[in-house]
Amino acid sequence: MKTLKFSLLACIMTIFLMNISLSLSAQEKRFASDNSFELREGFIKNISNLTDEQTKSIQELQAQNKKDLEPLKKQLSEKEEALRKLVIAEKPDKPAIEKLIDEIGVLRAQIMKKNISFKMDVRGLLTDEQKKALEAKPVGPKRGKQDDRPNK
Repeated sequence: MKTLKFSLLACIMTIFLMNISLSLSAQEKRFASDNSFELREGFIKNISNLTDEQTKSIQELQAQNKKDLEPLKKQLSEKEEALRKLVIAEKPDKPAIEKLIDEIGVLRAQIMKKNISFKMDVRGLLTDEQKKALEAKPVGPKRGKQDDRPNK
């Protein structure tokens, strides 16, 4: 009976770990795209009339945001790796796993807050006309048909 319970727990934990891995890989791609966009890519690619001063300010904000996010991303990666190891351990420590999940959640929230703050700071540099251009086209993976894609 103990063997059956342990096998069931191991199976559930494996599924849980696979789910986390898929989620984290998607998160890494999203975080990378949020933080590594070039000036004319990402959420500001539709703004064609940036002044030199705006361009410089946005580049400075981008560099600062990247600098601020590096330690958080490193911590996040370390905690995700620790979680993976705990989950696949011979005898998983549920309280330690739950604690790490909470810590990972806090780090993700901090990263999201910094990204949103960065985007708000960029918006603060734009004119009303530029803001309208920015709002004209939603950004994200579920924005429907892309202009660049050929019709099928």
